[in-house]
Amino acid sequence: MDQTGTKGGKEVKINSAELFLNLMSVSMAVSSKELIEQSSCFIFKNGFVYAFNGELAAKAKAPEGITGAVKAQELIAILTKYKKSELDFKCTKTEIVISSGKSKAGLVLNPKIVLPLIEAEAKQGWKDLPKDFAQHLKFVSFAASKDYSEPQLSCVHLTKEGIEASDRYRIVQVKTPLSVEKSILIPIESASAIIKHEPIKYSLETEWIYFINEDKTQLFVRLAHGEFPNIKAILEMEGTELTLPDELESALNKASVFAKDDTSFTVTITNKEMKIYGKNEVGWFEEKMPIKWGGDEFSFGISPKFLMELACRKDKVYIGDTLVKFTGNGLTHCCSIERK
Repeated sequence: MDQTGTKGGKEVKINSAELFLNLMSVSMAVSSKELIEQSSCFIFKNGFVYAFNGELAAKAKAPEGITGAVKAQELIAILTKYKKSELDFKCTKTEIVISSGKSKAGLVLNPKIVLPLIEAEAKQGWKDLPKDFAQHLKFVSFAASKDYSEPQLSCVHLTKEGIEASDRYRIVQVKTPLSVEKSILIPIESASAIIKHEPIKYSLETEWIYFINEDKTQLFVRLAHGEFPNIKAILEMEGTELTLPDELESALNKASVFAKDDTSFTVTITNKEMKIYGKNEVGWFEEKMPIKWGGDEFSFGISPKFLMELACRKDKVYIGDTLVKFTGNGLTHCCSIERK
């Protein structure tokens, strides 16, 4: 769509801190590679700033009197260089001039907007999200698959009962009431943006789900297609209860030095001890703790940060033939085990 026109020559004082925060709030929808024309830009129109990268779009308040596309990376960079809270903005047909004292900088403004914008209001109306929605989404999303050969597993699954994800080796489900009319799939990359957005309301549209946060910034997420596998039988697995050692939290606190978001530690259980072992490019960690277990030796991989969360929550642990299950307070996590 072509949209042209700008108010040239008008100079206004801008609260640079407020503008910077609003730009950052939509920057998650800016593309680093311009696969779509102007997708690496901020789009200013009718007192709002927009961004769109094909899968995500965002909208926030912006100064009046600016219409056009400006390179996002450069605008953010120049704003970070100025120390004053207020800056002078002058918008012509072809550039935005930012000035403070004796310093001036000009950025090219393309008055012709070709990037598709989501300007329509939420047709289905806004519905409240659970208070801890972003936290629950973060807790679940790490279990989504990084292998895109099964696209539906590279998503987070939202249902009326809650949020879940699985890569076929592990499953995480958080039960939290959602008023979604149907189950939906959100790509894992988009889930990361939603977590940062911290939404409080949503509106489920035909191909998109809209979110809005306390700052009234809107995030639009394109839904994925496909059918998430039925994991009910796995989540209802029964097994032999295992009591985790009291020393586990202390051990995991030390292990956190070597824990990154993508780190997986190996946990080995024998009839006498529990051993956690992990390494990354800078080193390794191992600790053994006494434990009571009457079954065969087995091991499983798990994020040390996630295991720390489970240990702090005092979740119950059940060992099945092929899975270990942590469950409690509305959360269930299952992962495959390897028996010796």
